[in-house]
Amino acid sequence: MNKTIERLEKPIGRGVEITIGVITWLAITSPIWASYFFPNIIAIFILLMTFYWFWKSLNYAFAAIFGFYRIYKDSRIKWIELVKNEKDYQKLRHIILLPNYKELEDKLEITINHILSQTISPLKIGIVLAMEEREAEKGREKARHLIEKYKSKFGDMIATFHPEIVGEVAGKSSNQAWAGKKAKEYFIDKLGWNLDYTTITSCDADSLFPKEYFSCLSYKFLKNEDRYSRFWQGHLTEYSNFKRVILPIKLMCSMNSVLRMGYSLQGDFFIPYSTYSSSLKLIHEAGYWDVNVIPEDWHMYMKAFFHKKGEIKTEAINMTIHGDAIEGINFIDALKNRYIQNRRHAWGVTDIPYFIKEFMRQPKERFLKKLYVLFRIYEVHFLWPTSWFLLTLGINLPTIINPALKETVLGYNFSRISGTILGLSFFFTIFFIVLDRMARPRETQNETFKDKILSLLQWVLMPIISLFATALPGLDAHTRLMMNKKIEYIVAPKGISKKK
Repeated sequence: MNKTIERLEKPIGRGVEITIGVITWLAITSPIWASYFFPNIIAIFILLMTFYWFWKSLNYAFAAIFGFYRIYKDSRIKWIELVKNEKDYQKLRHIILLPNYKELEDKLEITINHILSQTISPLKIGIVLAMEEREAEKGREKARHLIEKYKSKFGDMIATFHPEIVGEVAGKSSNQAWAGKKAKEYFIDKLGWNLDYTTITSCDADSLFPKEYFSCLSYKFLKNEDRYSRFWQGHLTEYSNFKRVILPIKLMCSMNSVLRMGYSLQGDFFIPYSTYSSSLKLIHEAGYWDVNVIPEDWHMYMKAFFHKKGEIKTEAINMTIHGDAIEGINFIDALKNRYIQNRRHAWGVTDIPYFIKEFMRQPKERFLKKLYVLFRIYEVHFLWPTSWFLLTLGINLPTIINPALKETVLGYNFSRISGTILGLSFFFTIFFIVLDRMARPRETQNETFKDKILSLLQWVLMPIISLFATALPGLDAHTRLMMNKKIEYIVAPKGISKKK
């Protein structure tokens, strides 16, 4: 069976890639062609989409409210006092990978200082500066300065230099694969840290951990009997440089930060992203990060998911990890950078062929769970480029393109019903506005009257902003996938956060 799959892997994968792109383009153009050929069917489909969107909006709003409450509650627990009472606490160690490329030394210092301020002893933490060899002497000098300054303050601190290797895709995933293996060789094989009691954390260069993060991670790790089948995920925001970013990006920061509050309520579909933790034993046994992919977080989860035959979950660490949003040298440059970043995120659609291939290798174990996860993965990537076109254009075009539709009961009521449902969906935006204000760091809320007006105006502009910041980058990624045109990993430009 596996030999057959290996032989057919490329044609099956390519067929899935083309099918994904074709379905996406058929969906976004359906309000045009289906309104002419199948007016009643497209009208019913759009109505069902609006009902579905209403349900999703309701779900997102209340999940975010509950998530905010859990963050508020858990952030006030003294986790260090709880974990010190665990019998295996002395054995526990943490490795933090800090993959970076051309990041400013000052920015890395801010991140390291937040790690240094953890309530758990820094001597239990090992830092790995995951550098890229192609940064040449500047990268080595930066690593040397940081190691000289911080090595003695942690359990240890090393730098790895990921070389350019033929066949690899340059980016975070290949860098972490190299750094993760070197970390295991150094901390486990050389220093003698216990593999069974060592966690590994994938950390973005701008991720600012709250003081109790690693104490909470330690407690949850030690208390969980299934610790070698778990990921742990904090609540990641984009608020660190919020006051500096342009209005459209402010809106995306607010939307993403609030939406993520409710991610932990997604059960089997709670997948780690960006900055996350796991046991080093799981990552080692699963084979570390793949070197030929761009989206490393969901992909690493899927790799571990199939390694454990579906027996894997993500557990929430209900604390806020602040990060930076995209910046640029001017307004247009910032929009371009955000577009490129979102297209890179949307490139996660490439995980679908991978998931299907691995699913075929394990058709029996946890079949329903795997089918559910596959459905949810595709749901996310289908809605990413299509929902704007289906909901914004779909409620108007059918009766414009095919006026005869208005003569039917369905057509007569179509625009009114769908518009009302979308209006009710927009009502839940109020919850997002309130939660955004409550969740933001205090220094971001010191706004002038003009700033407050603009912060409300951005939500009114959401349909326009989401087209350029979400739908079009997603469509770009799907189209490139369909046409077999790969993208490169481009590091998102960010400034220096003032949160120290």
